[in-house]
Amino acid sequence: MLNSRNFFEQLNFDFDVELKPMEIVFDSNSSLSQKNIGKIFRYTPLNEKTQCVFTLIDVPDLDSNDLFELRKYIWNENKSDLLFVRNQDELDLLYSFSDPLKPPIKIYCCPIKFIKGKT
Repeated sequence: MLNSRNFFEQLNFDFDVELKPMEIVFDSNSSLSQKNIGKIFRYTPLNEKTQCVFTLIDVPDLDSNDLFELRKYIWNENKSDLLFVRNQDELDLLYSFSDPLKPPIKIYCCPIKFIKGKT
């Protein structure tokens, strides 16, 4: 099975130090709240010279409504520059500041087929 967490670990990101888990609770969507437990992470650089903050959503089975809700939450929070979203065998890189009411601005799509690990 594929795992975007392994992808970031191979890039030397540390999930114990740099990529911190986020808990996002949706009062009106308990199913989405359950899906994202332990699967959303925020990278805030420790180095002042690196200014890019990103969020990783490692939930492989998001439907368009779930993705909309997560994008809207992150957009309203206004803390991430970039958003990595797991899309089955790919990792999509999105611009976090794009209006969630409009289609996402996809910057890049990276296949993660070569990464093996737990989902």
